[in-house]
Amino acid sequence: MCIAAVEAGDQETLEALKAHKEAAQPLVEEIKSLREAKVQAWEQLKAAKESKDFDAGLDALRRIVQLKEQINEKLAGGNS
Repeated sequence: MCIAAVEAGDQETLEALKAHKEAAQPLVEEIKSLREAKVQAWEQLKAAKESKDFDAGLDALRRIVQLKEQINEKLAGGNS
């Protein structure tokens, strides 16, 4: 649809696509932030493993699971 609209110069379709892209931008940014937090939690897990701090490792794992659930909810259209 996008490529055909560009090739045909279909302004109405292009404007609609642009509006959808702009509307999705806050969600994209929110998911990006959650993914960055998940990467940090993985780093914490790695550090906990190296230092054999099992409580910190368990906390990091719980955080990773929580963040993954939040990401999945956002992708599924949830609002929490």
